[in-house]
Amino acid sequence: MDRKIVRLGQSTLVVSLPLKWVRKQNLNPGDSVKVDETADKLLISGEGKAEQRKTHLDAHDAGVLSRRMLAAIYKAGYDIVEVEFKHPSEIKDIEAAVDLEAVSFEIVSMGKTSCTIRSISEATEKEFQDLLHRTVFILQTMSNDLLEAVKEDDLARIKEIKKLEKTNNKLTHFCRRSLNRSGYAQPEKTAVMYTIVEQLENVADMYKFLCLDLEKYSSKKASKDVIEYFELVNSAINDFCSLFFDYRLDKAKEFAVKRKNIITKGFSIFEKKNSVKDIVVTHHLLGITNSVFDILGPLIALRLD
Repeated sequence: MDRKIVRLGQSTLVVSLPLKWVRKQNLNPGDSVKVDETADKLLISGEGKAEQRKTHLDAHDAGVLSRRMLAAIYKAGYDIVEVEFKHPSEIKDIEAAVDLEAVSFEIVSMGKTSCTIRSISEATEKEFQDLLHRTVFILQTMSNDLLEAVKEDDLARIKEIKKLEKTNNKLTHFCRRSLNRSGYAQPEKTAVMYTIVEQLENVADMYKFLCLDLEKYSSKKASKDVIEYFELVNSAINDFCSLFFDYRLDKAKEFAVKRKNIITKGFSIFEKKNSVKDIVVTHHLLGITNSVFDILGPLIALRLD
């Protein structure tokens, strides 16, 4: 929309705010707004208590998608969700989504055929950074601990490591919700950060699938070749995590070279016609490496001035 600039006094220029936006932000004369300058744009943010966003979910119609739909509503940034259902069993997936994926959601009322879900807290800018760092740390923990578990053929530990994927879901869902509601500290890079967070969740999912196949093929030990390959991939994951917190071009180049080496070694394992377990594990590790490498582009964009 266009707004005309009005002169007020000798040196002050004024532009009016859209009334619809003002009402949505619950702003009144005398309230403050936050103004950020980014390149050739000004970003104006309301500091009042914004109008709560409300939506509706029919769990009966959603069926098997009800849990995924509530997670999507949560990430989209809604404050209140009115849920309808026909049978008590239909609310189980909703309750699971609230407990396992929607950190700030709580079921505040429950009726025979409906319930109300509300957000009880939101992340500050500092909390967002803390959650993001914790997400990367969990990824690093999954990588390091899983390598040790495979070396020791420790099935019980593998099952415990798999559970970290659920923690990752909670954190990445909350981060994406925060980005959709408030944006990133550098507003023009919100989409870049969203891409990074989404990819961090995908990588944790891939580790979960690796854990599931390690359980499936637990009767056979991984070969020496695959253990060494796992060590190489784990080294690359640790390099990436360090790069995430302390980006340096020379380290980014080293990571890219290591990734090429991982691809070459992975295909050499395929060509040796090793056991099914070796091939499956190598396939997962190759996919994890490429998915982590896919984060490098957005990370470079994020670190640009």
